Amino acid sequence: MNKEQTQKMIEVMQAYVDGQFIQFYNNGSKQWVNVNDPCWGWGDFDYRIAPTLYHPKDLPENRLAKIVKHSDTYYLDRIVLRHGDYLLLVGKGKANWFGGLDEYTDRFACQLIDGPVTITSYV
Repeated sequence: MNKEQTQKMIEVMQAYVDGQFIQFYNNGSKQWVNVNDPCWGWGDFDYRIAPTLYHPKDLPENRLAKIVKHSDTYYLDRIVLRHGDYLLLVGKGKANWFGGLDEYTDRFACQLIDGPVTITSYV
């Protein structure tokens, strides 16, 4: 183990002590998974500070995000994009625009996906 690896471990562990959410990488599912009480098995797992969760109306404009919490599991893992006061919801072979963000969006939270997106027009 080198100094950089040790520093990363310290940062993640300090974030946990400070009350931030932590995730570990599950090699079976190939996904980052939230963990409430990490065992700190650094030899077997990678850990990270969980990405910030956003209410859809607080998403940066024209950035893709994934729904990671929702009161209806049907919507989990769908992709969303906020453009002005509209929200584009993509998944299950459909794409729909919704207006009035406050009325729909108190039931879910999103995490940003890397990479900006440009919207040229919508109907």
